[in-house]
Amino acid sequence: MSIDRRIYSFQYRLITCYVLLLISLTVFAQSGKERFSGRVIDTETNQPVPFATVRLLALPDSILLVGGATDIQGKFQLAVTIPKSKSILLHISYIGYTSVYRTISVSANNKTPTLGNISLSPESISLNETVVVGQAPMVVTEGDTTVFNACLLYTSPSPRDS
Repeated sequence: MSIDRRIYSFQYRLITCYVLLLISLTVFAQSGKERFSGRVIDTETNQPVPFATVRLLALPDSILLVGGATDIQGKFQLAVTIPKSKSILLHISYIGYTSVYRTISVSANNKTPTLGNISLSPESISLNETVVVGQAPMVVTEGDTTVFNACLLYTSPSPRDS
């Protein structure tokens, strides 16, 4: 095979790769997915809340569109195809915090809406007192040995003690 033929073959492969790359980029650009990003923080300490659950639900029937979790800095980014109703409900929850629900209206000109800082407030629940009472058995048989609990034995006072 001559050098000209090898160069032609290489150029053909290179052009084919470029065309496939451009086609894939245009398909990705027209996918209709919007990216929502934000940060979840604690109301009292203004510290990030890592690994909080973030869900996007379609309104009015609350169908789950996409879900995820925040990273260690409390940041999240979700990509979703917008439903026809153009209304989305953002639901953020974490154990020990009150859940947050926020309605988002989607506009056509903003493909990456930033939701900013979303605050979760700690939720405290007071529980009633629980008392656990236990009592050892009076007699325990272990194999061929019988063990008596001397604390539980009751003896009547002798006539001499009176």
